[in-house]
Amino acid sequence: MKKSKLLLLPFLATVTLSLAACGNSSTQSKGAKTQSLNWMQNANLITLDPSKCIDTISSTTLNNVDRGLFFSPSSSKYEYGVAKSMKVSKDGKNIHSI
Repeated sequence: MKKSKLLLLPFLATVTLSLAACGNSSTQSKGAKTQSLNWMQNANLITLDPSKCIDTISSTTLNNVDRGLFFSPSSSKYEYGVAKSMKVSKDGKNIHSI
C-alpha cells in the first residue's frame, strides 16, 4: 500500500502541472502593443557621442540606433532617414527639411 502511494504522488504531480500549463489565464495579454529588442554588449559603452566614438562597442551601438539624414537599405539606393525632403538651391547647396 505504501509503495502504491509513492508511485501515485509523482503521477498526480505530473498531471496537475501539465493541466495547469495548458490552461487559459485571463491575465495573459492578447497581443503585444509595442515591440522592443534588448541587445547586450560584452563591455560598457564609453560614449554615445559620434564625435568622440573611438571604440568598437560604441560605434556598433551608434550604427544600430542612429539614423542620419539618409540611409541605404541596399547598396544602390538611398532613402530618407530623418530628412523629410531635399532640395538643391540655385547656388548648388543642399537644403534638407527635417
